[in-house]
Amino acid sequence: MNGPIRVLQVVTITNRGGLESRLMDIYRNINRDKIQFDFLKHRKKEGHYDKEIKELGGMIYELDPITPLNLITKYPREWDLFFTNHKYKIVHCHLDALSTFLLKSAKKNKIPIRIAHSRIANHTNGLKGLLQEISKIPVKKYTTHNFACSKAAGKWLFGEKALKENKVTIINNAIQTEKFVFDSQIRQKIRNDLNISNKFVLGHVGRFDYQKNHDFLIEIINKLHKKNPNIILLLIGEGKLEKAIKEKVKKYNLEEYVKFLGVREDVPDLLQAMDLFLLPSHYEGLPGVAVESQAAGLITLLSDQITPETKITNLVEFLSIKNGVDPWVDRILYYSKGYERSNQRQALIDAGYDARQVAKWLENFYINEFKKITRS
Repeated sequence: MNGPIRVLQVVTITNRGGLESRLMDIYRNINRDKIQFDFLKHRKKEGHYDKEIKELGGMIYELDPITPLNLITKYPREWDLFFTNHKYKIVHCHLDALSTFLLKSAKKNKIPIRIAHSRIANHTNGLKGLLQEISKIPVKKYTTHNFACSKAAGKWLFGEKALKENKVTIINNAIQTEKFVFDSQIRQKIRNDLNISNKFVLGHVGRFDYQKNHDFLIEIINKLHKKNPNIILLLIGEGKLEKAIKEKVKKYNLEEYVKFLGVREDVPDLLQAMDLFLLPSHYEGLPGVAVESQAAGLITLLSDQITPETKITNLVEFLSIKNGVDPWVDRILYYSKGYERSNQRQALIDAGYDARQVAKWLENFYINEFKKITRS
């Protein structure tokens, strides 16, 4: 074979979400003379990472958004046509439960290496949640390899039996650790730029979606500002519930205490500016942003619905989201007295959360699996 092995990465979008950011960290660090990523996304619009993907040598293919209707009527034909026209040997799918449908087409079209990668440990309510629960049941019929970012994510998509029988490979949500090492100069610059230099700053990074539980964050800051008006909250991200959360902030007269920063390219620097990181999610797989916050030396308060594997350092505390905001408020007020930030990079490297380590493992995996099918 001339040139690198081309691996098709299947995603929903190529924006700055957790999944996409982790995948890009791997892409930047993998040996692209040996392995090249191409992307099949289900959005016909430019994503935040599209330009970089092309600069790194990747191809981008676009399809319409996945909906329950076109899963039945449209996508089986489109995926079959795609795989007929694009002869990949390795398909690495990041659609969680919906991986079933695409990998069914991949198997039908005799793609020999078919990977489903679970990055979530629960599902939304309503019709979408029901569809996910039904869709994931047959996924193992169509995979050759099952990947997950945590045991909880592996159990959710592939089942407890597969996990116990070591039929699920855990791939750490690794980051480029060097980007997040605490730097007091960066911290001060960002705080000055945002006019928050004299504040105790809480932070959250995540799309505005039920999963991330922004409502809970606003309830926290609503109670906090009455006890300590020097505490503010930074919200980084965008999403379908952003308007509703902004309305809630206005209703509570919290505009002075909550800053909406949108999607940002400088998340590592923004983490330096924070004093405490909050993630009261209803569910997660293993949130990469909590790995980043620990790398930045931040005390990180997580929902007890998040997998314990997220605790890589002693900076993490788990709190209930079922008992109201008071325990969260108490811990925030405790830490508002101050604590010393420290360099956590080596701890993350030792735990296997550096992107270079995971990129090398994946590189070897792809090469070895490719050799097996070319020898047969």
